[in-house]
Amino acid sequence: MRILLKISLWICISFLSGWALVSCTDNTEVILDENSVNQYDIYFGSFGGLCGHSDSMSITMNLDINLTYKDFCTDTDFENEGKLTQEEYSSLISLLSKSSFSDLNHNSCDRCVDGLDTFLHVVGDDGFTHRIVYGHDDDISSIDDFIDRLNELRESLKPE
Repeated sequence: MRILLKISLWICISFLSGWALVSCTDNTEVILDENSVNQYDIYFGSFGGLCGHSDSMSITMNLDINLTYKDFCTDTDFENEGKLTQEEYSSLISLLSKSSFSDLNHNSCDRCVDGLDTFLHVVGDDGFTHRIVYGHDDDISSIDDFIDRLNELRESLKPE
């Protein structure tokens, strides 16, 4: 009888230990399907230190694009908005590698010493969201093509 009690106790402890181990693990899973066609809101801009500038561009799932710019030293201040074509939007999104972007975890503060920081925040209709703030020395080469296209769009919205 004593052996049966020990075996039952061992089984009970094993079951509870296994259950505790499984229930305490993180079951959240971020699905990064590079081939899925998703929609994204994209927020991109920069902000500088003491005598710098600030700009912010948003591109929404409904193809709206908006740029706000402020230069604190020259009192330059403007806002411009427009609409992307579906082809332009799709071309931009095709340059975004969610896995490469997710691997970046920059949180720079070059502006703290009168430098310039750039932010990129992407929010998807699939639940994906990620934000980085990077400076001059941060390596963002894995998303260079995407950043280059965002810079082109930003420049196209600036007044001549």
